[in-house]
Amino acid sequence: DPFYGFSHLRQLYWKENTEFKGHFIIPMLWDRKTEVVVSNESSIIMRMLEESFDHLLLKDRQEVNCPGGGLYLEVFRPKIKAMNK
Repeated sequence: DPFYGFSHLRQLYWKENTEFKGHFIIPMLWDRKTEVVVSNESSIIMRMLEESFDHLLLKDRQEVNCPGGGLYLEVFRPKIKAMNK
């Protein structure tokens, strides 16, 4: 880890909560400013990244210009939602 020098993911969980006893799950989205785990759910992270950074993509790749396409393909949304219940 280039920011904290950690060699294991568990060290980030423990940085936020020294009493953490749960599973150390990847992927994990970490907020460096607040030093907390934002999410460790892949579908939520995917949507957060798409919503937050879509404007940085080339215009033809942005969600607004790819109705039903983009990073969160409409064709797969029902399956993704069902898997995350």
